[in-house]
Amino acid sequence: MDQAYHKAVNRKKELENELAEVQLFLLLYERFSDGTEREHAEAKADSNGVEPTPDTEDFPRPRGNPDIVAGMAEAVLKDVGRPMTRGELAREIENRGLTLPGGDKAKYVGTILWRKDKKFVNAGQGYWLRDLPLPSGTVGEFDLTGKLSP
Repeated sequence: MDQAYHKAVNRKKELENELAEVQLFLLLYERFSDGTEREHAEAKADSNGVEPTPDTEDFPRPRGNPDIVAGMAEAVLKDVGRPMTRGELAREIENRGLTLPGGDKAKYVGTILWRKDKKFVNAGQGYWLRDLPLPSGTVGEFDLTGKLSP
């Protein structure tokens, strides 16, 4: 294959990653904002004669891109403060507004977290963030390979 093709494939991956980051930002912004910034922007748009942006309910929910799923899983684990099973994570990610594809959503989440082993580790009781110590009351410690030791 020629250099132009490889360059185009690499650029496509870059754009997909950037889009995933923007989708995650928008999802988290909606979750954590009180809506005043959006209302202000819509009021300003109205005064300029520009159509206001429609409510987010008019748009389809974001789909489960692996980078978005990993970002949501990280946010969930930090919020909950304990290791969670892949099933618990899948339910909470969907509760927070992200649609996960496929029939076995827990397996989908587990596969993503397993592949992102520099960020996540299976703590025996569920997935946890590799760079954070296990919360008190959790059994075991991680060794240098990320495996749980008794």
